[in-house]
Amino acid sequence: MRNTEKLLRDYQTLGTGDEVQLHPKTPPLTVAAVEPNARLVLHARDPRTGDAFTWAFISFPTRLGALG
Repeated sequence: MRNTEKLLRDYQTLGTGDEVQLHPKTPPLTVAAVEPNARLVLHARDPRTGDAFTWAFISFPTRLGALG
């Protein structure tokens, strides 16, 4: 992944149940929850072991420079 300095509106349409491919050699993650400008929760299960994991990305509004 790379950082960016702008958001492209055409790529801001994720919905619950959509898949997010992080790498071509790994299974995709499924969108478990999404709230624009607030949260993105991704979920996956390893088909070999049944192990599951969740990634949550949360956005908190802050004033510029408020964190140091």
